Amino acid sequence: MKIPLILIFLLFGTNSLIAQECIFLPDGKYKVLPNKEFPHYNEYLMEIRGDEFISHQDSLQVFKIVKNYCFFKLENTDLEEDDFTELDKMLNEQSLGYKILRSEKGIYDFVLYSISLKGQVYSGKFIRIEDEN
Repeated sequence: MKIPLILIFLLFGTNSLIAQECIFLPDGKYKVLPNKEFPHYNEYLMEIRGDEFISHQDSLQVFKIVKNYCFFKLENTDLEEDDFTELDKMLNEQSLGYKILRSEKGIYDFVLYSISLKGQVYSGKFIRIEDEN
């Protein structure tokens, strides 16, 4: 009787240890604030609306959010790849993924990874801002 109980405990106990809680951004408006060790990245405003990431950086850009495990990627749906060179196509296929590390009171710490290069691009915070309307 002890062996089946031990097996059940190991099965369910290790399953919860291995399971990872994924954090994604809820709908709303955010200020994107890069960490100080990345001074060449500027802060900007963006909005999450369903599966859309709307960047208010230099101009208004809308990206489709694609969730994969605990990452989310942005796909530019406005690109016309017909005129792309081979280099442009290769660069466009470089996978960048955001991972939310932790969240507390509307502040979401993130890392932007290059999935294809397996390295960090930069990190920062998504800070939820109240709508003025």
